[in-house]
Amino acid sequence: MRRAATWLVVGAVLVVGGVAVVEVFSRDGGKAPTEREPAVTSPRDLPAQLEASGARGLLYMTIEESAGCELRAVRLPTLDVESSFRIPDCRFAVAPNGLVATGHDCARPGSLVNLDGAVIDVFNGCAPAWKPSGELTFVHDGAVLDVPRDCASTVDDCAEVELSKGQLRQGLRGPDKRATLREIAWLDSRRMAAVLRGRGDFVAVFEDGELIAPPSFGTDTLTGLTADRARRRFLVVGGETQGAFELDDQGQFEDTFSAPAVFVQSAAVGPDGTWAAAAARATVVVFQTGDPPGRAFQLPFKAEALAWREP
Repeated sequence: MRRAATWLVVGAVLVVGGVAVVEVFSRDGGKAPTEREPAVTSPRDLPAQLEASGARGLLYMTIEESAGCELRAVRLPTLDVESSFRIPDCRFAVAPNGLVATGHDCARPGSLVNLDGAVIDVFNGCAPAWKPSGELTFVHDGAVLDVPRDCASTVDDCAEVELSKGQLRQGLRGPDKRATLREIAWLDSRRMAAVLRGRGDFVAVFEDGELIAPPSFGTDTLTGLTADRARRRFLVVGGETQGAFELDDQGQFEDTFSAPAVFVQSAAVGPDGTWAAAAARATVVVFQTGDPPGRAFQLPFKAEALAWREP
């Protein structure tokens, strides 16, 4: 059997006098401007500075190439590239054990890739996302499918429906009922955020297959969704100029994401929530979370998408 996945986010960024001003638009037309300060350092002794600051883990990133993308696993704080291989598209999802799932673009099948770059399975779905327990989920024909961890066959043989198309649309109103699922992210084994596309893109949060609150956050185009499990929130990226925003565990807007960068393309949060990373045009910035953010370091990489895994 099969399941489906989802996506979410909203925003617009305007640079005025060197300060990034972000406007977030709720679905009812309200807006809440805020500021972010791009105070970023890039010291020559960057690994030593990162180590002294406590940045740890494997930061996964994709670098766009002429044919596909290169995925790198970069060790923090040393900045050693522990693994590097090509994948078909730049969007990806990393399991707790390091297995990589590709296939965000529903125009092609998804695949599972180990850290040697070898494809170990191909599946009929897209927009993969991992539960904290290590179960793979993905979107298929408007539903969310789940693959049990004890699967002894192929992904397609083991996949079971976690959230049907009917369940997904139950509770949605008006034109939203015709929305299509684009991306998903799991806060825990029961609660999932989804980005759906109807008149625009919007975020909905489900628990045990039921919509827990009316969707209230949306924009023309949402381009990224991730779960900050340590702080029980979701981060979304989107808008014409790529703003980054925080949603609570019910998908309601809380604040702009205080990243020391503008035009954010992708965001990732460290396992304990104290560090985060942002891919912003020609650079990657890692920084201590907070408002305002703490220490920030510019890494010598240009990335399209990010993910952060425990050491």
